[in-house]
Amino acid sequence: SIVSSQTPTPSVPVSVQASSIVSSQTSPSVTPTSSSISSTNVTTPNTTLATTTQPISTTVATSTTGGTSSATSPTAPTEASTTKPPQKPTCGKVTFVWKKPWNDSYVNNTQFVIYTKTELKTALSKYEDVKVSKLQVTNETGNTLVEFKLCFTNRDKNSYLEDELTDKLDITELKFEASGVTFKDWKAKDCKGCSTGGPITIERECEPKQYSCNGVKIPSKESKECVEYCSAGVQKREISTFILILGIVLAFSVNFWK
Repeated sequence: SIVSSQTPTPSVPVSVQASSIVSSQTSPSVTPTSSSISSTNVTTPNTTLATTTQPISTTVATSTTGGTSSATSPTAPTEASTTKPPQKPTCGKVTFVWKKPWNDSYVNNTQFVIYTKTELKTALSKYEDVKVSKLQVTNETGNTLVEFKLCFTNRDKNSYLEDELTDKLDITELKFEASGVTFKDWKAKDCKGCSTGGPITIERECEPKQYSCNGVKIPSKESKECVEYCSAGVQKREISTFILILGIVLAFSVNFWK
């Protein structure tokens, strides 16, 4: 018989308890106390910035939790107004003979009308808002007769339309019939000429109505009618002379009889 030579190994009981395995790392225990830690609530105010831009001043309004505050920036200085005050225009009908040789092609010629208007506006460049309308040209003994309606604004009371046109254009027989105005009765400009029998200068003052008188020359002419235009002045001088002579005579008489 074959006898096993292997002897069974006795079993050794190994007991492993979970409680016998202890973790070598121990976390410190911290117990907070209510007295050592106080709860603090911090509220960050919400700030709203509103900017309103206006032509002159800027207003900044700030709204916070505690209230509303506003600040207004200093008003910026405004520039002086350069707008010119409104003024009535001067209007009327203008007629003159232009020393430009007549050509039949000028009739109903749009290009020539435009050219003439340009020349007129250039000559009247001193004035404002120059408007030329209803322009017509005709033959006048070989020269060009020009007729048109004119409106312009003249801010210089010492400037007259007739002088501006005759200085800038080669023209003759200029007439300006102002419209929208009235002319007062003829009056003597000066009665000194009556002492020598005349003549004297009489004129009619322009009075604006619908349009202005600026640029309108006052009509004037010479007259020998001293009695008609200077009779009041002549009578006053005659009375003054009579009183002077009477005073001299009385003074001489008193001295003579002393």
